[in-house]
Amino acid sequence: MNLPFWENGYQLVEGLLDESKLALASAAIDHSSASGLTKLRTDKAVGHAEDEYSPRIGDMLLEHCRPAVEKVVGRELVSSYAYWRIYREGGVMMRHKDRAASEVAVSISLGAEPGTPAWPLCIQDLHGTEMAVTIPRGAGLVYQGHAVEHWREPLEKGAHKQLFIFYVFKHGEFAAHAGDKIDVPVSRWGNADE
Repeated sequence: MNLPFWENGYQLVEGLLDESKLALASAAIDHSSASGLTKLRTDKAVGHAEDEYSPRIGDMLLEHCRPAVEKVVGRELVSSYAYWRIYREGGVMMRHKDRAASEVAVSISLGAEPGTPAWPLCIQDLHGTEMAVTIPRGAGLVYQGHAVEHWREPLEKGAHKQLFIFYVFKHGEFAAHAGDKIDVPVSRWGNADE
């Protein structure tokens, strides 16, 4: 297939979430944080952040975005799981590749606290080229989560909200991971390494 997702391993998609969905997701993640539903991350993989596995709004947006993501990858997808995170000053994500249930990963920017600088997601494409991709609010970076390394350098100041949604190919090698059924993540209990 001659699509950027297949050629390079990733593709930026503008306007994946409209303003009403962004406002809803942003308010919901703030509510999760204030209610103690998000778990503080203090491990080496992700520091200065709090996150939640399978938030309801995240699961709804996972289904909502699937047709748009299918257009990007050119194949049928099955939903795997959703996850969201608030990075705080000093937040970082170590360089890694995702597990099989994250075959097609989408990192969506829900926005940042005023005064927070642009904070790119770093990625090494399928050709070995490293780049920093700034994801505008409401846009999503669709990438081959299990095949390309990705990371974030430390956040200098402010806070940044991110929604992650994951799929597997309906007739692909990792189809049995649909619904996140095989490698049930520790993250359900607040200790994910994603």
